[in-house]
Amino acid sequence: HRGAACISAERLRRAVESCVLDAGEGRTLQCTCSVGFASYPFIRRAPRALTWEQVVALADDGLYVAKTRGRNQWVGAVEGDTSGNGNGVIPARLDRMSPQGQAAWLADGHVRLETSSERPAAIVEHAQPA
Repeated sequence: HRGAACISAERLRRAVESCVLDAGEGRTLQCTCSVGFASYPFIRRAPRALTWEQVVALADDGLYVAKTRGRNQWVGAVEGDTSGNGNGVIPARLDRMSPQGQAAWLADGHVRLETSSERPAAIVEHAQPA
């Protein structure tokens, strides 16, 4: 469920972070992970605006953003407030290969990023094991 994606991503991140691997000869390795996610269909009011392959590419972009921001975190590409472009119109197709690419989608408000580094305390609380 798109509303719980950040909670699931945080649970996954915490589970991996809690793993300690025995590397032999008395050495251990601490594990971390970076996670990127996006929901399909990406835009609920325009389910055909992006193909599933394009949504997977958005999740992959989120993964690389997480890695460049320091790793051991998650970044979700989520449906933005499309009124951010001033006219409230959802494009018929968000073309990932356009010259402006995702920078234009972010600027137009079609895509926004949610990150674990900016997560509200409620996400952390819900991600705690029961």
